[in-house]
Amino acid sequence: MVVIQFEQALSTLGVAPVETVGARFDPSVHQAIGGEESDEVSEDTVVAELQPGYRLHDRLLRPALVQVVHPRRGPSATAVPEV
Repeated sequence: MVVIQFEQALSTLGVAPVETVGARFDPSVHQAIGGEESDEVSEDTVVAELQPGYRLHDRLLRPALVQVVHPRRGPSATAVPEV
């Protein structure tokens, strides 16, 4: 009950949580702690929130600590083709 009242008080002052899970990774509001590769995504996507981040109106108070999924990379351009 106290936590709910505290969150309501922050909300009335303009403090809002940063959007994380399912959002595109944005280094200006997210801090990546871990990552993995996947064929299921086309861009860097947040899959887990480890610590919430908060904004005060348009100002970032604390970045969210997140885990990110990267698209799987193909063969590197510097790889030497086999003959």
